Amino acid sequence: MYHIERTNRRTKSSLTLFAGILLGIATIFSACEEEDFESKNIALQQVVQAVGGAQVLEQITHMAYQAEGQFIEPHQEGEEIQSYDHVSATFKYKALTSLNHRQLLYEWTQEFIYPFPYNGTSTVIIDDQNGSIEGAHGLGSRFFGFDAAAALYSSRLEAILKTEIMSNPLELIKALQNEPKQSSLDQSFSLSQGADLPEIKVHIDEETLLPTHASTVEADFLLGNVTFEVRYSDWKKVEKSVYYPTQLDYYLGDDLIRTETLSEVSTNPSIDSETFVPHAEGSYDEEQGRYGILSSQWYHRMFSFGFSQDLPMDEVQISEVGANVHLISGGAELAYVVLAVETENGIVLIEPALNPRRSQAVADKIKATFPNQEIIAVAATHHHMDHFGGFSYFAEQGADLYIGASAIPFIEEVLSADHSLMGLDLQDIMIHGISQASSIEGAFQALPLQTPHTEDMLVFYFDAIKALYVGDIFNAGLYYGYDYYSEGTQDILRERAQLLRDFIAEQGIEVETLLTVHGGSTNIEELHMLADR
Repeated sequence: MYHIERTNRRTKSSLTLFAGILLGIATIFSACEEEDFESKNIALQQVVQAVGGAQVLEQITHMAYQAEGQFIEPHQEGEEIQSYDHVSATFKYKALTSLNHRQLLYEWTQEFIYPFPYNGTSTVIIDDQNGSIEGAHGLGSRFFGFDAAAALYSSRLEAILKTEIMSNPLELIKALQNEPKQSSLDQSFSLSQGADLPEIKVHIDEETLLPTHASTVEADFLLGNVTFEVRYSDWKKVEKSVYYPTQLDYYLGDDLIRTETLSEVSTNPSIDSETFVPHAEGSYDEEQGRYGILSSQWYHRMFSFGFSQDLPMDEVQISEVGANVHLISGGAELAYVVLAVETENGIVLIEPALNPRRSQAVADKIKATFPNQEIIAVAATHHHMDHFGGFSYFAEQGADLYIGASAIPFIEEVLSADHSLMGLDLQDIMIHGISQASSIEGAFQALPLQTPHTEDMLVFYFDAIKALYVGDIFNAGLYYGYDYYSEGTQDILRERAQLLRDFIAEQGIEVETLLTVHGGSTNIEELHMLADR
């Protein structure tokens, strides 16, 4: 194990003079650019004319199209996803959307590739602040029959609506007609998403007068404030002389995360009074909806893995599993189980999963349960977004971090990013890079595990209770649900079980209980039964 102590990133004294010089130069160039653009400013009416004209655009109330494409996950690493060129799923969907109201109907067909291969179909319906999803849209619905219509969480609903409007330039243009705000420096128009939320900018090509892309700033739980944009290309004439892009590419920062080709584009398809009526009802929560707008692509990336719902972040349950080791869960829906370990110096939390909201809920519960102890450190099985997305909350609190050594360059990026949209100001913390068996606060051991899932995988061994905590390599209950899975998924589960069984034997550790991030607690016999399938 080696340590990296971060130094202060804010070297103000050395940057102040340089910043002042840059500001002066920028002011001069800005004035020149403003003057230069005065004669070239693009009027919104010109953009309207380029896509079909004001009269035609006004008459379009709804659109329909079909799409085919891929979800791409650039921030996961490991032999598994690299073998798929970082494609997590391929998809087709039929879309029916309103250009005047917050209404849509999506019919999805997906081939999930990573982390487990299987096929799924689902239907999403949204009418303003109500929405539903049904069908085989995730692991539970696909393999265990949980396919009945369920209400969309407000966060997931807003994430879908935001992505939909950014992918539809005609809808954006119609919205801009109500509140045009133009920038002469980059030939763009801005659309408000609500108070204190980043605007959506629609960028225009000076020659064609067609939109080139829509962009905004999002709060990624690890990358911090990052640009999300949808790029439009291959514009074609469709009905009523309307021009529409048939190629959409979605970027988070510099990384392509989704690409799709559109076909069968039509305007004003036939609809009825039931078209946009959700098949399940839920209650709308404005705060949760705001989270969905701020971090929309986190929800879409989770959807690409087969986790299509948001989760009840505030539900926290604690139970003791052994001497000073406590299991923290969130009810049946939240399949992320973390540990709180009491040590002589304070609490060590294992697995800062999902997002800062979940981390805060977990931290609040720990503080209420152990009022005289502080959370001094967090440890992670690996750095993938669903297991590590809540780290930024603990980094703001100044907790130490224990993680696989190969993840440290990525951790440095996380800590140096601007997380202000989430209201976080990350501290300079101590990073403990684990490259060999290491004791954590004298309470348990961190053991590096070589796996094709990720290079920085750690498991945690508790000798006093003969328990091993693992993430992704094995999940409690897998053996008993084995027959429900596809053959490809069965192969992956069996191979992972064999890898973990062999690892335990090589380490010479005595394990009676497996504590798993997904599934909770089970006995070692389940691992052996799955490995021998």
